[in-house]
Amino acid sequence: MSERVLNRVLGPLQRRLRLMVSRAVVRLVDDAFARQNLQLSLLAGEGADGVERFQNYGHSSVPLAGAEAVVVAVGGKRQHLVALAVEHKGHRPTGLEAGDSVLYHHEGHMLRLTKEGVAILSCRRFEVQAEQEVFFDTPQTRFGGDVEILGVSAAADHVSDGVSGKNHTHDQVQPGDGSSGGPQ
Repeated sequence: MSERVLNRVLGPLQRRLRLMVSRAVVRLVDDAFARQNLQLSLLAGEGADGVERFQNYGHSSVPLAGAEAVVVAVGGKRQHLVALAVEHKGHRPTGLEAGDSVLYHHEGHMLRLTKEGVAILSCRRFEVQAEQEVFFDTPQTRFGGDVEILGVSAAADHVSDGVSGKNHTHDQVQPGDGSSGGPQ
């Protein structure tokens, strides 16, 4: 078999293999479907619309326009592209330690899990919407700022500045609407 015939026979297969995995740039995201669809720019002048984006189980995100993607042509067919990974390198936090994991937003707020077992949440406002209860099981809870309780506060006792709210006494107690002495 001549080289020319061999190239003619193998040429289409070589092109399919060469174009099977590509880089792309995200232009538009449609998050209305069960699987997110992307509009992408690929090779010079090549575009793709309705590209399915596979995401890790339990996590979903909507990438910004300009994010980069790795796409695979299923069966070697460019008409059937799927996006396997998408990231925006300009917004990805850097300087993490080996083993660290971070969930982040392009505005800078993030949840970072460190190798020391510390979870660091950095955000403007933290809101918990719990259907039944929020429970902290820890030997100590500290707040670095003011605490405002909008409902009833229940505790077996409240100690403020070393004085028990339940078991303290007052001196100089007088009947009527006068004031008693301070707690002891």
